[in-house]
Amino acid sequence: MQPFKRLELTDLPVLRSCYSADRDHACRICDATPGTAAMWRHMFDVRYICEADTVLYAVRTPDGREAFSFPIGAHPELMLQRVKEICAASGWTPVFYLVSASKLDVLRSFFGAIDVFTDRSDSDYLYECSALVSLAGRRYSAQRNHIHKFENTVPDWRFEIIGPENIEKARAFFAHYKQTVHKDSALFDEEERIIDEIFAHYDLYGMFGGILCTRDRAIGLSIGEIYKDTLHVHVEKGDISFPGVYQMLSHQFAAAFSGPDVLYINREDDMGDPGLRKSKLSYHPCALLEKFTVTVPSI
Repeated sequence: MQPFKRLELTDLPVLRSCYSADRDHACRICDATPGTAAMWRHMFDVRYICEADTVLYAVRTPDGREAFSFPIGAHPELMLQRVKEICAASGWTPVFYLVSASKLDVLRSFFGAIDVFTDRSDSDYLYECSALVSLAGRRYSAQRNHIHKFENTVPDWRFEIIGPENIEKARAFFAHYKQTVHKDSALFDEEERIIDEIFAHYDLYGMFGGILCTRDRAIGLSIGEIYKDTLHVHVEKGDISFPGVYQMLSHQFAAAFSGPDVLYINREDDMGDPGLRKSKLSYHPCALLEKFTVTVPSI
C-alpha cells in the first residue's frame, strides 16, 4: 500500500478525478469538497492516499487525535479496508472525522458497531437555491428590506465576477478588511491565510468569486465552488459601514452562480457563534447537515 502524502495545492487536479468518480449524491457537507480539503490542509495536517479513483484523507482533529475522512471516489470500500489494515497493524482505534449522515450506515455495514458523536456547531446550513435567488414571500421580507436599504445607500452599486481584470481590487478589499476586523482566534487567523492563498493561486484553486463594488472599490467579497448539485459558499466578507452589504452580497452571489444543475446552496456552519447562527437561521435552511465523529470500538 502506498504511503500517505502531505496534501499540496498541486495535488488538486489528481484529487478532482476522485471527486468526479464519487457516486454519493446525498452527501452535501462542505467538508466533502476538494476546495475545503485544500483550504484547511495546514490546520488539520491533511495527508492522503489515492487509489482506484478514490481518495482517503488522514487528518489531525482539533483535540489532537489522528483520524480519517470517509473515502471519496469510485471505491470507498477499498479505502475502508485500507483503514482496517492500517489500524490493525498499528494498534490504533479507527476514528472518522466530519462524516456525513449519509455515510453512517456504510460504516456500520463495514465495521459493525460504531460510536457516533455530533456537535451542533459543526452542522452546515443547506438552502434551496431557488429560494435564495428569488427571496420571495413574507419569510424573506427582512432580507429584501436590507437589500432595498443598501440600494438606497449605494445607488451606484454593482456586482463583478472576479477575473484577471479585477482580482487586485478584490485583494485590496480583503487587505483593508483584515486591518479593520480581527478576532482573537486561531481559526480566524488561518482563514485569513487561506483567503490570501486563494488569491495568490486563484486558477489552481479552481474556485470562483464575486465582489460588490461602489465607484472604483470593492466593499464585499464572496468565493465558492460548485460540487455536484450544490453551490458551496466558502468565503463571505463585507464592509458593514454599508448597511445591507451582507444581504446584497449573498443574494448577488447566489444569482450569479446558480444554474439549472445547482439545486442547493451550502453556507457552511456557524462555529457556535450566536450572531452567525441567528443570521443563518433567518434565511430558512431546508436542512441542517449534521457531521459526525465516528469511532470503531473493535475491528
